[in-house]
Amino acid sequence: MDRLIQYPAQIPLVEDMLNAQRNAMVGIGHLAGAAFGANTVAASGFACAPGEGLALTLAPGALLAPGVVDASAYGTLAAVSSALVRQFISRDPVTLAVSAAGATYIVSVAPQTVDTDDTVLPFYNAADPSVTYAGEGNSGLAAPTVRRDEAALSIGATVPEGSYPLWQIVVPAGATAITADMIAVASGAPFYPSLAAVAPRIVAPFNGQLAEAIGGYPLNAVVADPTTPGTFWVSTADANVSVPGATGATWQSLFNGYATQAWSNGQFLQLANTDVQAVTGPVTFSGVTLVPTPTDYTKKQAIGASDADARYARQTGGNTLTGNQNITGSVRVMESSLQAVKTVADAWLNAYVTDDGYLELDLDRLSTGAGIAYLKMDSNGLVATSGGTVAFTSQLPQTTYSGAAGDAGSYTITAYTDPSTPSGKRYRISGQTAEYTSEGSQTISLPLTLNGILPGAWGATMFWPSKINNNNDQIAQITATPTVSTIQVNVDILGSVGTPTWPCYVTWWIEGY
Repeated sequence: MDRLIQYPAQIPLVEDMLNAQRNAMVGIGHLAGAAFGANTVAASGFACAPGEGLALTLAPGALLAPGVVDASAYGTLAAVSSALVRQFISRDPVTLAVSAAGATYIVSVAPQTVDTDDTVLPFYNAADPSVTYAGEGNSGLAAPTVRRDEAALSIGATVPEGSYPLWQIVVPAGATAITADMIAVASGAPFYPSLAAVAPRIVAPFNGQLAEAIGGYPLNAVVADPTTPGTFWVSTADANVSVPGATGATWQSLFNGYATQAWSNGQFLQLANTDVQAVTGPVTFSGVTLVPTPTDYTKKQAIGASDADARYARQTGGNTLTGNQNITGSVRVMESSLQAVKTVADAWLNAYVTDDGYLELDLDRLSTGAGIAYLKMDSNGLVATSGGTVAFTSQLPQTTYSGAAGDAGSYTITAYTDPSTPSGKRYRISGQTAEYTSEGSQTISLPLTLNGILPGAWGATMFWPSKINNNNDQIAQITATPTVSTIQVNVDILGSVGTPTWPCYVTWWIEGY
């Protein structure tokens, strides 16, 4: 069944409320269709009793009949012609009177949908919210507030079109009052029995609560045993609330005194039957049970203990397996190792997990037990052998660079694996500054932001693109402790009488992690 989703602070719409009611009606209609059938007309209630004089009293009732969701617009929602079983209700007792004695009458019920309960409703006044409108647009007009599915009752000589017969009333000539014997169910009346009325006649498991609710099972009612399949009981008394099978219970077995051939075949093995016979449930044999040696191991034949011991591996060990063994699934060796022996090579391989969780493969001398070689893999995935530690490609230095040699702003980064640093890596970065044409300082942004700088691991060197004279009296300086993202390079002239050569450049370097 559809349900609308609302959200906090959402502005409610009239369609939301209408759709919620329509969705509930659709859900009930489909449930009724599943229970009674999509094209079935079913009536319940509408008990008919004599009233005063030539009048009848009809009790409240309900009518299920096929229809559509909404044949006309429902408020602001458009009509929907989808097929749906509809429920039409008569909520209160209804009194109907016959026109005269000496005739036969039919009480009928007709499904009808009406928009009713007209009321002048208050509406929101956008111009002045403190004052509501009386009716839509302040028209003062009343509007229906309920769409009602009614079961409309009537009485007449015939059944009106679109109605369904319920009761036939035969009133003799001269009668002044209707009596109960004049009332009978009309031909074709769509009354359905209630579940309580049908339940005692269904071969269902015995239910103590149902027995109490219906005043006991009637005589000859048949129930299934609630715990034993294939066992049925017949009630030997009316108003029976006793439990079948209990001492003194007024029930007897449906098959009391009888055993059918089918039942016997299902309960007992047949000695003269050469067909395969199945036994359901556990079987206990006393003494030794002998079975022949199987002639075809692809069949479902029983096998004796000696044949099984010679053919299959024992879980307690001591097995010698000959030939190739194909195993589907995992092989698990608990608290031990896998061993492979090659006698002609005087060697055996031992594979196991060490107590500290490492994988170890040992190649040992078979005759002496002395170790030949080993391979270990620790929990971090690192590998060591008797020949040394294995380095992965990821552990080798890796270099990246930008620009070309001699280009201003070019740099080179070399990354090393270094377990001594917090990050497990060590980086050496070197680069070239932009040109200097006078004394000054440049702050270089490192192409890689480090986590930390190694102590004393930085420096700078002057260089000139070409030799002009021998009096290049400039020096390069790192004028402050580098940060993890910058290094400051300064160029000064030596002394007050130095002879500088411009332009010049500085090559800087730094190491960190």
